[in-house]
Amino acid sequence: MLNWTIFTVFNILSILCSVVMVTTMLGFWLYQRKLVERISFRLVGLCAICDVMRHAFRLVQIYANDGSLDQNIHDRANLFQISSVIGEMALLTFILYTFEIVLNLQLVLVHQVRVMINHQAIYFAAPPIFVLAIAILSECIGGIFFGDVRIYLLTLTIFVLFTLILCYTLVICIMIVVKLVRTTRAVVQFHPFGIPGPEKNETDAVLGGKKVGIVSSSEFLARKAVRQAIIHILMYPVAMFIVGFPTMVVRILYLCAPTLGIEISLDLEEYSNALQGVVNFVCFLLDPALHTAVKSVKRDLLAFYYDEKSQSGPSASISESTSSLTFTSTFTRRLALWCTERFILGPQCVSKEVEVEVEEVHTLILVNSKYEEINSNLMEYEHVTNKVKHL
Repeated sequence: MLNWTIFTVFNILSILCSVVMVTTMLGFWLYQRKLVERISFRLVGLCAICDVMRHAFRLVQIYANDGSLDQNIHDRANLFQISSVIGEMALLTFILYTFEIVLNLQLVLVHQVRVMINHQAIYFAAPPIFVLAIAILSECIGGIFFGDVRIYLLTLTIFVLFTLILCYTLVICIMIVVKLVRTTRAVVQFHPFGIPGPEKNETDAVLGGKKVGIVSSSEFLARKAVRQAIIHILMYPVAMFIVGFPTMVVRILYLCAPTLGIEISLDLEEYSNALQGVVNFVCFLLDPALHTAVKSVKRDLLAFYYDEKSQSGPSASISESTSSLTFTSTFTRRLALWCTERFILGPQCVSKEVEVEVEEVHTLILVNSKYEEINSNLMEYEHVTNKVKHL
């Protein structure tokens, strides 16, 4: 039997993880819009919104009947039916947005199309319009019967698209790998001896008494691009496959053997679907686009921190600011400084500040000693001058 407490906890965790994803991307957008310029990154945010809707309406769907899973399957109460349809629509929209992530990466990495941002309205609006059309069509024509099992057109569409997207993702991944590997080989052939530069020790070799990098910087960047492309293109479809595989197995069993007792499989389906938001959040943490945005914010905070420190204290100097951050409120300025000290610079921040203060004290002591030496010399000069005058 399904443990409703565990099921509820899983759904709430997924909702919280999806809300964190949406909030993070909204924060990047409010801070600097260029951090979320990538269409694939924006599509991830839309997937998170679909996750929130799906898990929320799933909880409504389960507690609408206040009973067992069998009652939820066979009951056709209005609240259950509405929440079920909206949940299926959110799932189908999520699948289509995942498909668009792969499609966008194919256009950018394989076909080298660089103006996809101009078509973002089509990316964002097409899946909801398609899902709405499928939902209306499924309600118009009713159910489709296979034996004793009634399957809606919406569910069949989800099953077909789920299978096609997985196959499509595998093909596109192979195409991108082949494309980038060929580019890497072309770079190596153009620079057969590598480009000398600061490489790691394991990639260095001695040539003519000098240490040079046997792996060119262009080849290194190409290999890094291969890794990031594979990670980016595989993460979200694989997450969808891991979570949705039990669902597909259960629905196939319903089609082929509707009288077979599959209560355990039904429980596995519910548990796996409830973890979709958590799995997507893990992929979000590994997303290279997120890492790039975080590095940009970190760089701006460090620049702001050092600008503030250079303009305060005993050795303050007036210089041009290198930070793009501007705070009109004293509280937000102090909060940004505190967060930079505690979370970016870490525990070494205090010791570094102490070293700076000690260095400033030593400088002041040196200046005072020089000042006293100059004063003594001036006094001696005045004494000698007075003697000369008396003579």
